[in-house]
Amino acid sequence: MAQKEKKGPMIALWMGIGILILMAIVLFIGYQVFFGSDGSDKRYGGAKIKTTQIWSADGLTVSADKLDRYYSGSLERDALYLKVKNDTGSPQLLRCSSLSINGAAIQPELMLEAAPGKETSGAVLFDKSSFYDMQLWTVGTICLELVAFDPSSMTETARSGPIVIETNKTKKADTPRLYHESDPVYNKNGISIGTAGLSVAYTTESSALRFYVENTTDTDIRIIPAEMKVNGTPYEVKRKNADQTDYDTRGLGEGWVFPAGSKGTFYYELEWEPLEDVLPLDSITGELQICEYSSGQMIDTALLDYQYK
Repeated sequence: MAQKEKKGPMIALWMGIGILILMAIVLFIGYQVFFGSDGSDKRYGGAKIKTTQIWSADGLTVSADKLDRYYSGSLERDALYLKVKNDTGSPQLLRCSSLSINGAAIQPELMLEAAPGKETSGAVLFDKSSFYDMQLWTVGTICLELVAFDPSSMTETARSGPIVIETNKTKKADTPRLYHESDPVYNKNGISIGTAGLSVAYTTESSALRFYVENTTDTDIRIIPAEMKVNGTPYEVKRKNADQTDYDTRGLGEGWVFPAGSKGTFYYELEWEPLEDVLPLDSITGELQICEYSSGQMIDTALLDYQYK
């Protein structure tokens, strides 16, 4: 009789453990379905690259080293690390003129000065907002163009043309898709532009108007806002980097570049202090100049009339 009484609590204990194990399995499967299947719980979805030479021109050699984080103070960035060997006999300034990841245009930052006779390391910084906007978690293919300049005169010394880097996750890479709703502004000649709402910007003292661009042509294009007005008052702002410093246009020019066949976002910043006399926001108007990237030739102009709802 005593043995039967002992079996009851033991059976209940094992049943409880079994239920806990079953719940743990269900929770694990649910997590994999909703979060784990796209690799978003891993850095770049687990994507890695092998150190490999990607460009060589007249004594300048560039290798892609790794995908990693870049830290500047408290700011964390996504980045492609490069190694540059300069045997040209003169200083070279390397910049990234265009970048796309999985076919999504990403606005890059690179200012790497390479001294003659030395090897230098640096990083192409990615705009993290573009990753989120286009729902990119797993990186498959990186396409970029690098340009070298004489840093004293900013005369172009070499241009790479398109460079393609494939990661170990190419077959599992995310297809870019806009997370936000977009209101059309322009749709012609294989180029479409829309506004995708107001957003936070790169500084603590500003907001930004988000734009969405699709370039289905075989030509790289540049979008340049012009004649911008807020509530009818002329407004102009310097483009900012993610670390809140002014964007350096030397060698690259104004505006945002969208490579052929890419889609993506860019942000037009609205600094609050210069707008104190005209806020609250009712409208943003102006024009978006659409230009060929290589020649600078104007393709068309899109009229902007954004009404804040």
